[in-house]
Amino acid sequence: MLMSEKTTNNALQSSGKAPIHLQTPLSLRTSFRFPLQSKLSKREVAIGALWILFLPPIGWILNMGHRIMMVHNMQNGGSAWPAWTNYGQLLKHGFLTFLGMVEYHAPSVICGYFAWRNDSMALHLLSIALWIPATVAVPGYMSHYCKKLDPREIFDPMRAMRRVIEGGAAYWKAWGIALSAMLLSFLGLLGLGVGFYFTSVWFWQVAGFSFASVFSQKFELASQTAATASEPSKFIASIESSRISGPLDSWPFDIQEAAISTNSARTDVAKTKGAEPKAAKADPRFSTKQNIKNSTKPTHSANSVNSANSD
Repeated sequence: MLMSEKTTNNALQSSGKAPIHLQTPLSLRTSFRFPLQSKLSKREVAIGALWILFLPPIGWILNMGHRIMMVHNMQNGGSAWPAWTNYGQLLKHGFLTFLGMVEYHAPSVICGYFAWRNDSMALHLLSIALWIPATVAVPGYMSHYCKKLDPREIFDPMRAMRRVIEGGAAYWKAWGIALSAMLLSFLGLLGLGVGFYFTSVWFWQVAGFSFASVFSQKFELASQTAATASEPSKFIASIESSRISGPLDSWPFDIQEAAISTNSARTDVAKTKGAEPKAAKADPRFSTKQNIKNSTKPTHSANSVNSANSD
């Protein structure tokens, strides 16, 4: 899995595009590009499409489980891909989250059934009125379930709705992106109908990523390791390309602090990936905070001290 993550990131870096993760600012462009940002991610979209094509009911559940594991991987400091592994777990997570959808929409479905039996317009309208908040609440449990895969996160509609309300404008922005992706996915019908299987999987991944991004940022569900793993490299590159040189204690104080924090982050990332700290290639200029303490200690000449004493 780590090798796949490294390969994905290398491919993205060679193409000049930064990897898209849960801490990436949410936008139409980043969400649309998320499922297509590497060869591996595109391959997993294709796998999902083939599952739905050849085994529709099970394939749909598996795809839901796949999205759960993609987000789970990112929230816990890893790469989203590969996620088409351990199909038993994918089926389990997909089925549990599907049951959550059934619970949330059950009142609307029951009301709709009686509306049909009694040909009641009032009940039809009530059924619609119940369906909308149920649909709105579903993303409120998905991202939290992804974090620790705890089923208790799923079956609490009121808690899910509270999270939706706390999501604020960003949550509705995610809905705008999801609906745009859904409309765009119908272009897949132009590919003899088969293309729609691929574009629909792309749409669901766009939607899942968008909501996961909002809730992971709002409730701090995502590990900072994955989100900031590429930041040390960017900072070091900016330092190395600038005119700042010389020993650390000769740098401006704020740059010293940032450099030390960045160097520590490199070491933490290396440890997380199972490498020795030296594999982080820490810049020797960024030593310990003792350098800053030494460089910022007030110094006085002997004359100035003697002068103060004489006063």
